[in-house]
Amino acid sequence: MMAALVFIVLCVTAVVVSNSGSCSCSPVNKPKNCLEAKRYNSHSGVVLVYPQADSTPIQVYCDQDTDGGGWLVFQRRQDGFLDFYRNWKEYQNGFGDVTKEFWLGLDALLELTSSQRYALRVDLMKFNGTKGYATYSNFKISDSSDNYRLHFDSFTGGNAGDSLSYHNNRPFTTYDEEHDTDDVNGNCAVQWHGAWWYGACHYSNLNGRYKQSRVFGADGVTWYNFDGGPYSLKFSEMKMRPV
Repeated sequence: MMAALVFIVLCVTAVVVSNSGSCSCSPVNKPKNCLEAKRYNSHSGVVLVYPQADSTPIQVYCDQDTDGGGWLVFQRRQDGFLDFYRNWKEYQNGFGDVTKEFWLGLDALLELTSSQRYALRVDLMKFNGTKGYATYSNFKISDSSDNYRLHFDSFTGGNAGDSLSYHNNRPFTTYDEEHDTDDVNGNCAVQWHGAWWYGACHYSNLNGRYKQSRVFGADGVTWYNFDGGPYSLKFSEMKMRPV
């Protein structure tokens, strides 16, 4: 009986039960990303990924429906339930629920993008239901000593237009950690109620103040080239997929 109990405990993470009631252990899947996770489960949902062989798993949301799937979502705005006006430590560690509104965390992004090359995709929706997207090649961020600076090679397409290239090679800024280049008006995160890779200051602000309708204002959840200026958006998702 004791041997059987030990065997069941060892099997608990990956159990195959036969018709006779006996169990056998199958290899434990440790996907590095959502593209690998798709081999085992083609449905969108929550997955544990292991960016490095010996790393602690990161709980992520995998989008297996958009453009062939394999996308790891690291930011979502959809209803304003969660306040994104948060400090440096919270943006480092992440916050929210990966099935709802959330930010995965700069440290998690660093670990993921350090392990391999990724494409970046930004999905957006206006309050009238119009959808748009933008894609970028070779997305990554640098480490904390460089203030999680944003890097990508180029804008590669999408009907939402390019509102991120201005922010390329910019460090991240929050209301309590200023790394922008606006020497006139002060901290861009404070001025525009967000946290982002600000310059002086922005052409996109997806971590800005969520508004419940299409409102003109650069403090909102905005992507200038999608709606002809700083108009609030209903929905945003930032996601990445290995290339």
